[in-house]
Amino acid sequence: MSESIIDSSPTYDANGFGYSLAIGAVSPDSPLTLNVASGKKFDGITINITNSGQGKLFGLGFTLEASGSSQDATEPVRGVVGRVTNSGTGNSKTTAVRVGASSSGSNASILAGVDADVTVTSSTNVNSFVYGVTVAGTTDARASGILFFDGGVKYLLGVGSTGAIKWDAAVYRAWMATGSTSGARMFQGLNNAGSERFYIDNDGNTLTQALTVQGDCALTIVRVTGAGITTGASRLTLDQPSSTNSRIAALGPDGSTNGILDVYSYRSDGSNGVLVASLRASGLDIPSIAAPGAPASSTARVYVDTSGGKVRLMVRFPTGAAQQIAIEP
Repeated sequence: MSESIIDSSPTYDANGFGYSLAIGAVSPDSPLTLNVASGKKFDGITINITNSGQGKLFGLGFTLEASGSSQDATEPVRGVVGRVTNSGTGNSKTTAVRVGASSSGSNASILAGVDADVTVTSSTNVNSFVYGVTVAGTTDARASGILFFDGGVKYLLGVGSTGAIKWDAAVYRAWMATGSTSGARMFQGLNNAGSERFYIDNDGNTLTQALTVQGDCALTIVRVTGAGITTGASRLTLDQPSSTNSRIAALGPDGSTNGILDVYSYRSDGSNGVLVASLRASGLDIPSIAAPGAPASSTARVYVDTSGGKVRLMVRFPTGAAQQIAIEP
């Protein structure tokens, strides 16, 4: 058969289905029952072709268009529609679509299991939502969105792995409804034993076993709420669950040099940086400043100033004049 002609005015069954080709049984309510023996395989449609030429070979090609001025509310045209159901007692994986791509020659082909070209054309609404892949269902207890893996490197979701991609809003978004449990994880990492090692939850809390900031970058801690930055104080808390001391450390630039930890004070816009102190392996360096005002009640303020060309270590109390602790010889 070289072609199959579909009547432009087809007839439909009681379920509203029309067919040009039916395999098994026409009505979905009365499917054909087969008993495929263990270890055997039955294909509803099989295509086995080898292309020895230079042209393109398509196992299945289609062009469908919905052009009605009035259309059904949900997906008036679909390229491929199907559903598989496992109603047996086994626990085997049930897959709706499974594809593979392999190269058996000496070429360096790009292999794609699924390659989607989703394009908004000039004749359609340019504000249309464009999805490469969507995953939806009514049972979400064990839902997985996208799973990519091979024998060596495994990813739950890989984005931009073949090149840089321009993003306007976010590479990853976890939008959690109001009814979500407080502390529910927006992102979570587990080790081999299933123990949680890091997370970001829907309350904005973050836990990590170790945080490394590399390169010419900074870690900024800002107190925020849903309405934005607040005037409340942010804090850095180091928990000490055992007898081991908590630690803030500065690593040196090489294997023979100790690190130096500088403590600065800035304004909210990052300007007017003032060095408060430098922590070194050889001691604590405090730069000289102009004499400050008195501190708050029940507080002493230690600082360094210069008087008569001499550096002095000073202390200021809430009342009275500044007191000299020591002076440069």
